[in-house]
Amino acid sequence: MNKAYVFLHSLTAETVDLVILGNDEHEVESHLGINYETLRSKNIPSLIVVVPNQWVSYLKAEMPQQADSKARLAIPFCLEEQVASDIKELHFAFDKAFYREGHYEVAIVDKSLMVGVLELFAENELNAEAITGSLYSLKDNQALVFDKQVLIKGDEFNGVMDESLFNSISTQLPFDMQYLISKDTEDDLLTKLQHQNTTILSTNYPETIAMGLAKNPCINFSQGEFQSKSQQSQLTSLWKVASGLGIFFIILLFSSQFLQYRQLTSINDQLNADIAAIYKEFFPKSTQVVSPKFRIQEKLKQGQQQSSGAFLQIAEKTANVIAKTPTLNIHQVDFRNQSLKLTLNVDNFATLEKLKRQLKRQRLKVIQNNATSIDQGVKANLELKL
Repeated sequence: MNKAYVFLHSLTAETVDLVILGNDEHEVESHLGINYETLRSKNIPSLIVVVPNQWVSYLKAEMPQQADSKARLAIPFCLEEQVASDIKELHFAFDKAFYREGHYEVAIVDKSLMVGVLELFAENELNAEAITGSLYSLKDNQALVFDKQVLIKGDEFNGVMDESLFNSISTQLPFDMQYLISKDTEDDLLTKLQHQNTTILSTNYPETIAMGLAKNPCINFSQGEFQSKSQQSQLTSLWKVASGLGIFFIILLFSSQFLQYRQLTSINDQLNADIAAIYKEFFPKSTQVVSPKFRIQEKLKQGQQQSSGAFLQIAEKTANVIAKTPTLNIHQVDFRNQSLKLTLNVDNFATLEKLKRQLKRQRLKVIQNNATSIDQGVKANLELKL
């Protein structure tokens, strides 16, 4: 079955790019720079919308795997310290298929942009089957070079960067990173990659992304409050079936006091097992569960005291470096889980790199979560540990 991908440039742009893939992977039909009226005239029943790279942030939420409903509530709070905007204004998209090694891979988009996409397609009488990002067209440790930008999918960075940012951090990227070069890449950027592991493509950026998305799994941003009508209809049907089955089982449960007793006993046993498991994590050498509430509270108090000592050490070492960096402005400070997180501005990337080197000389472990060019310089999030 043919798949049609629509690439948005912005909410106000009058044109989009359309790529239609046939059953054969070599059947590629491209329509670049068409207006919405032309797109509607093609009578495509459902479209996969690819939003601009600059709209999406990709982060990892370290937490146990949970039911989707619980994860949807927990993920925003788990990532609250890593995002600049209020979590109430952001849409966090995830998929249990992207849960790996103790964390969810999460795509973050401003809610106003999601609303804008849905309204735009509704106004033009178009059906958005799914909304997703270009990153999922790549495999791990791959980068797509197009125009004057680089889209990277790696361990330390996921997302798009312009040529200047790429030049400043390219040496920090894995040596074996595979670079896919689309045919619409600028010559200057292509020259800088001539010694890397590169593959020259015969397709342009939209064609390359569409072909990659057709092969790889992706996170559909149309979830939660932004579910499409077809998804909501399927969910409603499932709820009706589930409700009918639920009523049936409730009748069975209340038909016998014995079944109710067994259920309550099972729940009580599970609670005791959970308490014992938590207790064992705090006191691995203990053979019996004795006053769990009191002993765990005491253990947590000890941990808080240790945390206070770590904070003072990190703060003292950090203050020495900050005092020597006059162009540094700190916007947010947070100490949690034995690490100090800073949101800061500096005048350029060179100053940021110098700051990181000075902190490392203080025997601090420095983790850079992200760095973005802004009008006043560079905004970055650093995490400091002993």
